[in-house]
Amino acid sequence: MQGTAEAIVEALDGAAGGKPDLSTKRVAVKLQLLDLAKLKAKLGPRWLRSERTIHMLVESCIRRACTHQDRWGRSDDDQYLLFLHDTSEASGKEFCDAVLEDLTIKLFGTGEVDDRPNFSVDLLSLGPDALFGGASARLQAIAQARSLYSLRSNEARNAHAMSKAREEAKAKPRREEPTIIGSEDIEALVHLADKDTRSWQNEESAGHSGSLPARKSGFEVDAHALPHQNLGVGYTFSYTPIWDRTKRALLCYRINFSIRMPHGAPIDSTSPDFTAQLDRLTIKAIDMLRVKRALGSLMKSHRRGSKYLVSIPVSAQSCSPRWGVPTVFEQLAGFPKDLGKLVLLDILHADRPEYRPAIAEITTAAARHGRQSLLRIGPDYEGGLLSGAAARPVGLGIDMADHDTSERELMKFVDRLAEEVTGKDASTFIWGADTTSAAMMAIAAGVTYVSGAAVAPDVPDPAGVTMLGLSDIFT
Repeated sequence: MQGTAEAIVEALDGAAGGKPDLSTKRVAVKLQLLDLAKLKAKLGPRWLRSERTIHMLVESCIRRACTHQDRWGRSDDDQYLLFLHDTSEASGKEFCDAVLEDLTIKLFGTGEVDDRPNFSVDLLSLGPDALFGGASARLQAIAQARSLYSLRSNEARNAHAMSKAREEAKAKPRREEPTIIGSEDIEALVHLADKDTRSWQNEESAGHSGSLPARKSGFEVDAHALPHQNLGVGYTFSYTPIWDRTKRALLCYRINFSIRMPHGAPIDSTSPDFTAQLDRLTIKAIDMLRVKRALGSLMKSHRRGSKYLVSIPVSAQSCSPRWGVPTVFEQLAGFPKDLGKLVLLDILHADRPEYRPAIAEITTAAARHGRQSLLRIGPDYEGGLLSGAAARPVGLGIDMADHDTSERELMKFVDRLAEEVTGKDASTFIWGADTTSAAMMAIAAGVTYVSGAAVAPDVPDPAGVTMLGLSDIFT
């Protein structure tokens, strides 16, 4: 949405619909960022990047909360107005409560940024004077609308949340060993996650709810649902924004599926420590689940007018009939072709000897049904993989987090990457650039795609294309 009054009126037109009716009323939610002038003065030159991050997180929260029948817009004075479809006052209050909680977690629960603004959430009752008529009169009516329910972020609580998050981040080791819960438990969890994803897709298509889903931060599994009745086990979907060098923007989002272990940190399902305990069929089931969820989010965003690329991590054995059918390409083949061209397949452990013979067919299929493939390799990679890739373009790169790669090792690795892709229609990528120096090193070396905490934090849903210049990253 554009930051103009016209965006508000356009959203209102979509929400009101039909002919003027003096009895028509709607509930709307006003979300306002507070004290931005004070925060801008405090941050000085750092404000530009902080502003982009703040609005990206707020808009991600809004997209997560709204259904495809809701409408929203952002005004010049950093207010967001959300027009809820067929929502009662009681449901609107529940919506406000959920938005307050979700946005507090996003803005203040990470501890990664020193300063965030306070915000307010108000439930408004809009009558026909706000829904119909001239633009200026309607905007004035909205400004004067009566608040049915008002909430404000708690500054003391936010400061405490940030302080606690920083202390936990300092105490947390760089890498935690996963808690083993048993293959049967993992299989049951993946089955339930797949079932929940199908329900999510059906609910999105029906669009009959105006409030946040109950499982807004993931999914907790009931103890009786697992064979060994492990408590505290669950899953979370999230997305990592990826910076595109050619567009100078956050253009792509990589989907993550994390398992929350009992008494331990969430473990990404692509982690070598995690996949080592899984059989081939479970790995394939997780790959299929990521594809299904990512394609569903892509379709959902497309219906709302948002367009971006999505990167989906998958094992090479899920991309070739050599290791059994179906493959992920059966799902992509049934997806609209124009949207399929927004999909990048991130092929895990592509440099393993057992996968190399299949690289040509995998890259060809990825280019036919999607946009391209990204071949993820390890730090001991000795070269030659691109010569086996039949289709172009193709990407080559590494996830620093998977291998505890130091910045010194990264510099040598990036040099080897640059040497291999020179003269070829190939891109490079670096995931897990969690420090500014690592991000600077990768970008200065000409890496095409870069992601990590130093570039942008993970978000629960894709937030669309966001321009992000070099100065924003290096500040």
